[in-house]
Amino acid sequence: MSDFNDSMPFAGRSIVERRDPRRELKAPAVIRNNFQGRIGGQVIDISEHGCKLQLANERGEIGDKVTIKLGNFESWPGVIRWVNGPIVGVEFASPLHSSVVDHLSSQAVSLQFA
Repeated sequence: MSDFNDSMPFAGRSIVERRDPRRELKAPAVIRNNFQGRIGGQVIDISEHGCKLQLANERGEIGDKVTIKLGNFESWPGVIRWVNGPIVGVEFASPLHSSVVDHLSSQAVSLQFA
């Protein structure tokens, strides 16, 4: 069963409470949403359950569904859970495996698009 639930955005957690530690990433990403299509931006940090994004020229809204793609990795769907201008917090639809997050954070400098 997934922790992903549109009707209960934080499932009883406060905004500052985290399930997993965030790891700095600062990697360019292809970010898509249902309204503007490809909006682009940067993944600032990441954990097994979500990430912080800086959107390029667009602003997201709480509840917007997004898809995030980094380099040659698969795409990860999620929902925007908080917004602060172009900076947004995303909860992934399904958690990433901890080894994926470890790999991403260790390879942050080399994550580029071909």
